[in-house]
Amino acid sequence: PQIFFSFMLTPLFKKPKFASTVGSMLTVVFGCLSLFTVLMKDFPQPLVWLLCLLSPSAFSIGIAQNNPVGTMHLSFGMRRSLLYFLKPSYWSKRRKRYVEVSSMYDTEANGALGGDESVEPVSPEFRGKEAIRINNICKVYKEKDNVVEALRGLTFDIYEGQITALLGHSGAGKSTLMNILCGICPPTNGLATIYGCPVAEIADGSEMKQLVGICPQFNIIFDVLTVEEHLRIFAAIKGIPAADVDREVTKVLKDLDLEKIMTAQAKNLSGGQKRKLSVGIAILGDPKILLLDEPTAGMDPCSRHQVWSLLKSRRAGRVTVLSTHYMDEADILADRKAVISQGHLKCVGSSLYLKIKCGVGYHLSEGCDADKITALVKQHVSKAKLSRQHEAELTFTLPFESMDTFAGLFLELDSQTDLGIINYGVSMTTLEDVFLRLEAEAEVDQAGERNPKTVRSVFISDRQRMKVTIKCRSTLRISGLVPSAYWCGQAAVDIPFYYLILSSMTIILFSFHTGNLLTSSNLTAVVRTTAFYAAWLSHIHYTRLLYALLLSRCCFVVPDILHEPCWCFCVNHRRISSKSKPKVERNPEEVLNEDEDVQMEKARVKEALTCQSCDEKPVVVVNNLKKQYKGRREGFSLNKRRKLATNNVSFCVRKGEVLGLLGPNGAGKSTIMHMLSGDTDPTAGQVLMGDYSTEYHPVDSPLEHVGYCPQVNPLWPRITLQEHLEVYAAIKGLRGQDVPGIIKRVVNALELKDHLNKQAKSLSAGLKRKLCFALSMIGNPQIVLLDEPSSGMDPKSKQRMWRAIRAAFKNHQRGAILTTHYMEEAEAVCDRVAIMVSGQLRCIGSIQHLKGKYGRGYSLEVKLREELTGLQQVALLHKEILRIFPHAYNFSQSTLEQVQTEAT
Repeated sequence: PQIFFSFMLTPLFKKPKFASTVGSMLTVVFGCLSLFTVLMKDFPQPLVWLLCLLSPSAFSIGIAQNNPVGTMHLSFGMRRSLLYFLKPSYWSKRRKRYVEVSSMYDTEANGALGGDESVEPVSPEFRGKEAIRINNICKVYKEKDNVVEALRGLTFDIYEGQITALLGHSGAGKSTLMNILCGICPPTNGLATIYGCPVAEIADGSEMKQLVGICPQFNIIFDVLTVEEHLRIFAAIKGIPAADVDREVTKVLKDLDLEKIMTAQAKNLSGGQKRKLSVGIAILGDPKILLLDEPTAGMDPCSRHQVWSLLKSRRAGRVTVLSTHYMDEADILADRKAVISQGHLKCVGSSLYLKIKCGVGYHLSEGCDADKITALVKQHVSKAKLSRQHEAELTFTLPFESMDTFAGLFLELDSQTDLGIINYGVSMTTLEDVFLRLEAEAEVDQAGERNPKTVRSVFISDRQRMKVTIKCRSTLRISGLVPSAYWCGQAAVDIPFYYLILSSMTIILFSFHTGNLLTSSNLTAVVRTTAFYAAWLSHIHYTRLLYALLLSRCCFVVPDILHEPCWCFCVNHRRISSKSKPKVERNPEEVLNEDEDVQMEKARVKEALTCQSCDEKPVVVVNNLKKQYKGRREGFSLNKRRKLATNNVSFCVRKGEVLGLLGPNGAGKSTIMHMLSGDTDPTAGQVLMGDYSTEYHPVDSPLEHVGYCPQVNPLWPRITLQEHLEVYAAIKGLRGQDVPGIIKRVVNALELKDHLNKQAKSLSAGLKRKLCFALSMIGNPQIVLLDEPSSGMDPKSKQRMWRAIRAAFKNHQRGAILTTHYMEEAEAVCDRVAIMVSGQLRCIGSIQHLKGKYGRGYSLEVKLREELTGLQQVALLHKEILRIFPHAYNFSQSTLEQVQTEAT
């Protein structure tokens, strides 16, 4: 267009150069004018047609309207046909509501679902409100000679006014189904419709961004932008009118409690806060349909409850679909659950329907005389099974068919005070039990088949991977690697590699007779060009290579060529080496108004410090641990505001005990773990671990008796899983002939056999956490620090890891500290839990003790027959329940999550 435009202007000017200059300038001006048609929604249409008469503007407007990028084959997004502009959907903007679809579709769907016992029929008020209909959806990925079936004939409906949860193991196909519903990828076979319109047609137009709100599994955020700026940018992308942007952004900030961090950059947010921001972006503009892929991953329970309340308040008149690995979240939040396994639909229905159909019974927990109580329970319930025992706490599984005998059992438990029963609780089958049973059935049906591979996110930056690699040094030090061995190994590899690059550059430059580069002016130009280019590419991982090239060129004129690499090595060593140990206060001030259990724990700590018996000593003693960080200066003040991360925390871990550290984001859990592992020095207090006949200083020496699973995966991306295990086994000093047997036991316990030869970068998030846990357990360390070890795992993997933890600490000479946001994990693994709030220990004790102290009782879930759903019948039922339970007792015992919410 520019060439023809210049030819058109030539008759108006005498000089060709002047004509070409003016032509170029006008081309730029008219091209910029076309931008207003894209950036301004209310740009007058007559002006658009007028600008189309000018070739530069016409070309730009045509590109903007046609969007040829949509026809290209990209990693994400549905590829549009080259003839998309000939489709009626491109020219007619329509929105349908409860459109009657073809009779063939209804027949197939109803036929597939109507007689299937694995699908619960919906109540009458939801019939005819099928917002999303999924019919025989299949998705096949082809990878070289391998064909992976991610989805295999899914057929079910999703209703308006309900929250539907997608459940399944890692690789089951949940995210694939989400991607199909939001138009990111097309199905291989089958049809998915939204309000009667095929998803492909909606994705082709502009309706998708206004109709659907999406929260993907990975956070689509920009590090340098603040929370408020993110919301404003995405509000503009979604087409929200400028007059409504302020109101929408303020509403989202208030609903998700993000007002306090609205000016914080995304890079400074915690993982849970980033997920909150992603949820906020999804609900901007009040979309009709919400597709949320693991929206609460990494959130603390308080934040999860906020999101749950928000989704429940927006349920009416909308469609919400979410995937989750938290079974309690699905149990509490979702009206219907769809369980997917190996790409097949296993079951669809409410929690009660799934529990009755696939449940395993009730759970009875009590503290008592083990033998006598077991005999008493089996006297009333012959099929009762003892599922767990730790010290004076027993957990029995009672089958559903024996429910009529429960009343007699409970009466006798209440009357038998001589058996030493302090308290007991009853809980129904959890949704996680249902999920695990369905998974076990799927394993039998799908024996020998491979799971679909997890596609790695393309948004993971190399810089983040560099930071994780640096974190390896801390884990290696704790495993027993001395600093001298680490730095000698680094020098033995890095310095020869540096000289190899230097020699190669020297040979290449002189072989092409580039001696003229050695003149002062040319050399200065080369150095400046390389330096500015390196600064521009500072965010790229290969910046270090550019700096190496810069130094290698400088070395041509620097006589002291040996000085450069040694200097670089020393600078980097100084930059990341441990700082000198600061002075630690021994007797910080006491905290007032502490809970009685916390005071008793402090008394145990003082007793442990003076105890002389080795058998009675705890394996970990934390005494008045305090950490205070220096903050930034506020305004023109010379004083810095200090941040108190932990405030006089005291606890001990007894031999054979797993202590759980719980609390909201920012409570100080990770700070405690960093101080225990030696990554951070305490401001005050003591940390005594293992054989502490003398005080232990974490930073000064390696910890041969400690295993550490940090929150961030400290893995080498190009090293295989088996090589990781072998390296850590060698560092921990295991004998060569014992290593294969040890690795085999660890691999079998965690089901890692099929992934031994995979590089760490190709492992899924759950497998990486499994590997980190395995590395922390190698060598049977006396003390293990586990910082959110099951993050990203599916329920089956969690259960296997929990069994491994329980089996490992049956030995009464070992102990562990575990942090988690997953309350069921704490209930399954921990013998005691300590809940932290704002850097202080709020409460500590056994799980049953805390439930009895802070719990809110039980919850009763009742399902009525269709003929009994009237208001009068519901009122009669409510009256009868209040008569039987005058104090509003319910029937599912308080969860540990409710205890933490109450305590915080």
